Amino acid sequence: MKQTAVEWLIEQLTAVGALEIPEGTNAITMIISEAKELEEEQTINFSWHFTRLTKKELRKEFNETFKSE
Repeated sequence: MKQTAVEWLIEQLTAVGALEIPEGTNAITMIISEAKELEEEQTINFSWHFTRLTKKELRKEFNETFKSE
């Protein structure tokens, strides 16, 4: 699995102690989740302009490349 830019940023901020997510802090978790979703949409929309794949096919490729779920 490759790391997205948002995941890299979270990792870096956590490593230097600039990002601490206390348990039960839904606001930060929601912001991170939304940032990841926005990044995914931007990547798919950008790629769509340069390929003949459908957005559904691009989403599948994105998920296979960047998501471990």
